[in-house]
Amino acid sequence: MGEPQLVQARIEGTEYYMEHQGGKFFFLTNHGSAADYKLMCAPTDATSSSEWREVVPARPSGRVVDMDMFHQGCVLAEKRGGVPAITVVPTDRAQDTYSFKLPTWACMIKPGANTTADTSGYRFTLSSPIHPEVEFEFHLPTKQLWKQTTEGPPAVPNHYVMHRLMATSQDGTSVPLTVFHKKDVEYAGKNPLLVHAYGAYGEDVNMGFRSERLVLLERGWVLAFCHIRGGGELGRQWYHQGRLLNKEQSFQDLESCIAHLHGAGYSSPGLTAACGTSAGGTAVAALCNRSPDLIAAAVMKVPFVDVLSVMLDRCLPLTAQEFQEWGDPTAEPDVFKYIQSYCPYHNIKQQSYPAMLVTAALDDTRVPYWSPLKYVAKLRGLQQLTSHQSSNHQERMTGHGNDMNICRNLLLLQVHEKGGHFGHDSHAVDSEQAALEYAFLYKALGLSML
Repeated sequence: MGEPQLVQARIEGTEYYMEHQGGKFFFLTNHGSAADYKLMCAPTDATSSSEWREVVPARPSGRVVDMDMFHQGCVLAEKRGGVPAITVVPTDRAQDTYSFKLPTWACMIKPGANTTADTSGYRFTLSSPIHPEVEFEFHLPTKQLWKQTTEGPPAVPNHYVMHRLMATSQDGTSVPLTVFHKKDVEYAGKNPLLVHAYGAYGEDVNMGFRSERLVLLERGWVLAFCHIRGGGELGRQWYHQGRLLNKEQSFQDLESCIAHLHGAGYSSPGLTAACGTSAGGTAVAALCNRSPDLIAAAVMKVPFVDVLSVMLDRCLPLTAQEFQEWGDPTAEPDVFKYIQSYCPYHNIKQQSYPAMLVTAALDDTRVPYWSPLKYVAKLRGLQQLTSHQSSNHQERMTGHGNDMNICRNLLLLQVHEKGGHFGHDSHAVDSEQAALEYAFLYKALGLSML
């Protein structure tokens, strides 16, 4: 084995992911002006970046998910405009780079292990909220795509449809959203709607298959996945537009997506619920503060709702590394004021809130359990205050007390003793949790479960 070779000295802000094949280095990098990664290659004896050659440029509104090397070529798993795609770069003919068509229903792509460079097939799986994972193999020599036999749930009925839509956010930005429902659904604003969002850390909203979602679809629900800024669906620029001092744009996008769905007749505010997990819960909780009339219910699972308090506490294990996502309010007054202006906990106000189901986990090392608990406690305190004021006002006006008030919606807290931030790795437990959440949604939206 030879001596280690320095390919490129460190450059602040520049990243490289390198592979070797056929006497060349192939590497993903944001070197130069590329906000998203581009694929470059260079001879193994290259002594400077002037010998690097761009093979696949950074794509607008796209990103590379993974790279695998084979003797016959370099394979890139990508997202383009939020849609899975695959690009193949032949090792000895990089100029003959090509892509191949994937099934239009695909929403998520997951590369296989692909540990052997001398194999002729690239394996990967595709899935969507209504399609279980299907394993495929692309045969590099013949450019043929083969569907592999898989075990697991059977194929779903073909009476579901998927729509890829665009909503216009408050600053004019087009925000993609993906919608699923039965073919016989009418666009008259009378369908129950469950909206999912994440919008943080450059990660996509989870659109993997979950069998329990079919229960809602079969009962006439519309499922919508909002690809708001802060997520990674449209690349690094999309991510940067929803972090730090741009975080409010994530919330604006979510509001605009829901309003677009209402305007298109998919549902109406009284039949709409929103769901967010972790940082997705930040967006949903902000929605409840900013535009509570857009939805009737919210499910927030281990939500990051007290952003300001957590980011001010450097003693917490993850606070310092979170500065890149949210900013450092301990060092920058502008960051403190900005986080304070949107932090869900610190912006709870005396108004009518949607019904809420909030979860927490005692052993959660990412979102401290006390954060969702104090959020719910503050809301309950507001309910009691409003109830008291409303009762006194009613008694003054009529001489009779009144137990009803504008904040008397369902407000449920569920605390898990075990499972941590990501929950139990158990299908049975997941199904029980889904049943509880769906029962809450039916109750909150006034729907019959029969």
